[in-house]
Amino acid sequence: MGKDEEVLVRGFKGEPLIVRSADTLGGKPRIAGTRLSTEWAYSLATQDEWSVDRILVEYPHLVEHAGSPARAAYLLGIAAGYEIFRRRRSSSGPGGAAADG
Repeated sequence: MGKDEEVLVRGFKGEPLIVRSADTLGGKPRIAGTRLSTEWAYSLATQDEWSVDRILVEYPHLVEHAGSPARAAYLLGIAAGYEIFRRRRSSSGPGGAAADG
């Protein structure tokens, strides 16, 4: 992990999963140790033609980085979930709480 990285999400053992730093991807949140943004993971997760199996085949470096296909799928899910949370929080207005109604 770089010295200027901010850890946004940690795993069960405290390892960084989602990070951001000003010098990588313009400060966008990304999967730790990669240049794969949470926006990218969300975009693929919301397209019917992209299954987890296809993503793992098309991006073998993610599997290599993660250590196994299962861990890579886990990281994709965490990244897409983080992006959903981030988008909902930013669209809910001041204070982060969505208005009822």
